[in-house]
Amino acid sequence: MSPDRLFQRLEDLLGKEAVAGPVEAAGLAVGGCSPAVGAVFPASIEEVCAAVRFCSENSLKVVPLGGGTMTERCSAPSGYDIALCTRRLNRVTDYQRENLVYAAEAGVSGARTVELLSPNGQMLALDPPGFLEATLGGIVASRASGPSRAGYGAPRDLVLGVKVVDARGELISAGGKVMKNAAGYDLCRLYTGSLGTLGVIVETVFRLHPAPEASRAFVGMFDSWEDADGAAARMQSAPLAPRAVELLNREAARLYCPDGRADHAVYLLAAFDGTEEQLACQQQTFEGILEETGSRGFAEMEFGWNGERHHSLCNLERTPRDGTLLVLSGLPSDIPVLVSHLEEACALSGCRPLILAGAVTGTVRAVCPGLAGEAREQAAKMILAKVAGVRGVSLRVFAHEPLPNEAVWTTSAPGVEVMRRIKDQLDPQRVFPAGRFPGGI
Repeated sequence: MSPDRLFQRLEDLLGKEAVAGPVEAAGLAVGGCSPAVGAVFPASIEEVCAAVRFCSENSLKVVPLGGGTMTERCSAPSGYDIALCTRRLNRVTDYQRENLVYAAEAGVSGARTVELLSPNGQMLALDPPGFLEATLGGIVASRASGPSRAGYGAPRDLVLGVKVVDARGELISAGGKVMKNAAGYDLCRLYTGSLGTLGVIVETVFRLHPAPEASRAFVGMFDSWEDADGAAARMQSAPLAPRAVELLNREAARLYCPDGRADHAVYLLAAFDGTEEQLACQQQTFEGILEETGSRGFAEMEFGWNGERHHSLCNLERTPRDGTLLVLSGLPSDIPVLVSHLEEACALSGCRPLILAGAVTGTVRAVCPGLAGEAREQAAKMILAKVAGVRGVSLRVFAHEPLPNEAVWTTSAPGVEVMRRIKDQLDPQRVFPAGRFPGGI
């Protein structure tokens, strides 16, 4: 059946207001690829089921989409016929203020969530890049997180339940609306981070946190990554409860600092939530660590949830339109070595990257404006060669242009064969296209 005829049948099934042709849908790129047949915008879970069932019966490849804030952080799908956009699934289905439980359809945005929860002194403790524009379903599907993951956890730690439309167009539920729900397999964690390759997340249930009385960030300045990482390690054994611990190089600090000044090589930013009394105690302990580890200076700033300084830090790692985002994952103690290799490879390519490192997670992100094409390939090869002797390190390469699977997932991931078998069981027809995970899954 021709693409035009397939599109016409989708229009008959869902209505004109719920579909868009390939020209209108060209901007819905995933991994640098656009849909060949068009896009659908279902307004109910029933319409999602109908759309997926139609695609399954007609051998069409479906890619679910939310707010589009993380669509470049995967390799190009093996096929892309229909974009299934969840933005019209925008109902808050349950909000139990007294139980700190919040349930919403997948298309509800971060901004709407903040608007609803803030007046009640509560919050969803997630802060991935582009949180306000992102959809809750997209955040869960991409396992997107930000600096506050260090204190509050990743999406998998906050998701209590999900509803998913599977490859047959049937609705399945996992988890529930209580904090402790241990019956059966933990399918919530299976779908969290699945990038829409196992089904379409249509509803999510989260546990909330009380909004803190105050939030503040304390910053220490250092002359080397070794000194800064040593101070961050010292924090682990101190009576501190940071919500975020990030290391920034000079270029990242210049962009982040309000006055654009950054005179030191590395900046250690530690953010805390609590009462004013608690923050004063945390500051005193943090300053003591800085003195012990050779810090060259100290600063503090307001760091309220979803405030200007908070969002500015979260969005520093957005993938540049004309460049590349390099992500190295390893142990926190290996951060200085990983950064050294990153800087050396980027320097040979004529790039001055913005580097941020999670001192708790060990993840190093390098935003590289202008790094593209052959220069990107050479930089990736050099980094891989340099880190070959460092145990457990992986490199991912993200860009807004189409990249083959092996160019994005440059190192093999543990458990690939298990992931492949799960994909074979849940989506044998590949209704949700493969190619987005390591090993072409």
